Amino acid sequence: MYLDKWTDKIGNLVLISKKKNTVQGNRDYAAKKDKYFKNNIERFPSMLKLFNDNSEWKLENLIKRQNEVVEMLLNYYE
Repeated sequence: MYLDKWTDKIGNLVLISKKKNTVQGNRDYAAKKDKYFKNNIERFPSMLKLFNDNSEWKLENLIKRQNEVVEMLLNYYE
């Protein structure tokens, strides 16, 4: 399954505290999205954009996000 390969890639990560990330674990994307917004978990701009731009989290989304994050990092650290 592709999730095994992509779980720890930078494109699959969002900024929340370690404690809150641990509580969320490896739940399904829809469940995490629902929990983040209902319980008003930390709302970092990049996390909000990610959730607002993606109603589902599939392989295509992971690849796109991975490329975006890598590009941002390369531009920043040129």
